[in-house]
Amino acid sequence: MATLDQALSRAPDYVGAYGNKGDVLRSLGDLLARLSRHQEVEETYNDAVTAFDAALDRAPDDIYAYNNKGVALRALGDLLVRLSRHEEAEETYNDAVATLDQALSRAPDDIYAYSNKGAALRSLGDLLAAVSRHVEAEGAYADAVDTLDQALSRAPDYVEAYSNKGATLRSLGDLLVSLIRYEEAEGALTDAVAALDEALRRAPGDPRLHGSKGIALRGHGDLLANLSRYEEAEEAFSDAAAAFDEVLRRAPEDTDVHFLKAVTLLSQGDCVRVLGAREHVVYALWEEAQRHAEHILDLVPQQEHAVSLLAQIRDWLDTLDDSSQG
Repeated sequence: MATLDQALSRAPDYVGAYGNKGDVLRSLGDLLARLSRHQEVEETYNDAVTAFDAALDRAPDDIYAYNNKGVALRALGDLLVRLSRHEEAEETYNDAVATLDQALSRAPDDIYAYSNKGAALRSLGDLLAAVSRHVEAEGAYADAVDTLDQALSRAPDYVEAYSNKGATLRSLGDLLVSLIRYEEAEGALTDAVAALDEALRRAPGDPRLHGSKGIALRGHGDLLANLSRYEEAEEAFSDAAAAFDEVLRRAPEDTDVHFLKAVTLLSQGDCVRVLGAREHVVYALWEEAQRHAEHILDLVPQQEHAVSLLAQIRDWLDTLDDSSQG
C-alpha cells in the first residue's frame, strides 16, 4: 500500500496505481471480514471504492475499474447486511448493479461484468427475501439468472458464472418454498444442481462448488420430505452428504461443512426411518452425524451451534435406544 501511495504522490494521475490500490484494499477488506473486524472492514471497502472512483475520474471508460468497484460495493453490501443495516445494504447493492451496468454499456460482451452483476443481483435478492419483500426478491433473482445466462452465452465454459447461477437458483428455490409454490421451487432447485454440475464438470476439484451443490441438494431433500416423497428425499440427502464429503476430503477442518453434513445425515436417517428401515440403519446415520458434531467441538470447543446440535443428536439416539428396548 505504501508503495502505491508513493507512486501516486509522484504521479497523481497514474490510473493503474489507483486501480491496484483499490484491489489491495478490497482484498484487505475481505481478510478483515473473515476476522470479524467490522469497523475496519467498512472503512477499507469504502477506501477501495474511493480508489476506483479516482481511477474512473481520470479514465471514465476503464472497464477494469468499473468491474472491481462493483465487486467492492457488493462486498460492502454483504457487510452491511451482517450488521443489520438493511437500507444502506440495499442502496449499496443497487450502486454495485449500476456500476456494472456502466461497464456493460461500454463493453457489452464483458463476461466478468455480467457475472459480477449477477452476483450483486443475487445478494440483493437475498436481502429482499430476508425482509419479506418477496415479489422484489423474485424479480432480482430472475434478473440475476438472465444476466448470468448472458455471460454463459458468450463463454460456455465460464465456471464462476455457473457457480453464481447455481447459488441464485438455490436462493430462488428457497424463496419459492417459503411462498408454498412447491412445483416451481422443485424446478429451481433441480436447475441449481444442474448448473453446479456444469461447473463441476469443468472444475471437479473446486470444494466451493461441491459445497454449494450439497446445500442445493439438501434444500431439495427438505422439500421432498415435506411433500412426503421420502424415497426421493432420502436419495437427495444421500447425494448431499456425498457432496459434503468431497469438500471434507479437500478441507477436513471446515467446521461449516461438518455441521451441514451432520444435519443432512439427521434428515436422511429420519427419511429412512419413515420408510421402515431397521433401527440399526437409522442409528448408523445418526451416529455418523454425532461424530461430525463432536469433531466440530474438537476444533472449536463450545461452539454454540455444535453444542446444540450434539445435544439434539444424543436425544434422538437415546429415543432410538428406548424404542428398540421397548
